[in-house]
Amino acid sequence: MKNIYYEIELIRSVFFVLTQQAPISDFLRYLFDLLKPSSHLMIVWVVGLMLFVVNRKRMALRCLAIGLVLWLIYTLPLMPRFLMGQLESTYPPFSVVSSGEAAAACDSFSQAASDSLFVLVLGAGADYDPTLPPGQLLSSTQMVRLAEGIRVARLMPEVVLVTSANFEYSPHSQAELTRRAARSLGYTDRPILVQELPRTTCEEARAFLDAHGQGARVVLVTSASHMRRAMAFFTAFGANPMAAPCDFKVKHNPLRPFRWSDALPSWKHIDWLDEFLKEHLAHFLGPQC
Repeated sequence: MKNIYYEIELIRSVFFVLTQQAPISDFLRYLFDLLKPSSHLMIVWVVGLMLFVVNRKRMALRCLAIGLVLWLIYTLPLMPRFLMGQLESTYPPFSVVSSGEAAAACDSFSQAASDSLFVLVLGAGADYDPTLPPGQLLSSTQMVRLAEGIRVARLMPEVVLVTSANFEYSPHSQAELTRRAARSLGYTDRPILVQELPRTTCEEARAFLDAHGQGARVVLVTSASHMRRAMAFFTAFGANPMAAPCDFKVKHNPLRPFRWSDALPSWKHIDWLDEFLKEHLAHFLGPQC
């Protein structure tokens, strides 16, 4: 029991130091790093190995057993697929219906109200290599978002495509790299605006409202798991957003028969749980910029 009290006091001391010396966004990042499932596994296994080193074998076996149970819970598909599926189903895929027609459940927009509309592709990561074409510099997630942004922009006349996000380790911002990738994919007949300074979703929302004003109508293009938070942030800053989710991780193919490999543990499910926790924690705390 005494050891538990010592651990609690240590955690409280670390949190105090972090909150005193780091901005709130950095503190929240540290907090998430401690709470995410992959951290649980690492901490439990490291503690178990350390107990083995100091010859506390019984406690070490308990820690390793707890780590094994957690690993099975986190890597087996049942819980990760359910939680990620619930998060990704918050908004349906984007589609357009003609004015006067009844909108189906998946319809997000009516063509009758397409004036002063922006399609904003949120940032998801990039790299830089001067020998590679623009499309090869974007992360796979960013390429999926860009493809969806182009698809949505093609559905409606007189819309403006906007790319976003900074990139510290490149002479060009992520927004500019995404714009160049769009041009290389054939999107050459319409203007593309760029938001080159934002580093987070919160900053992207603020930059968009600073540039286009309160009540601006925008179709947000981002990953389905990220859409709930993005919509909340843009609404909080005064925009009038519509959702165009993409990059769905959980897919249901009714034509493919069940395979036993689908029920095996996979490390990607831990990534899904990490992302699920991050999105809920960030949505709960609200904009931090």
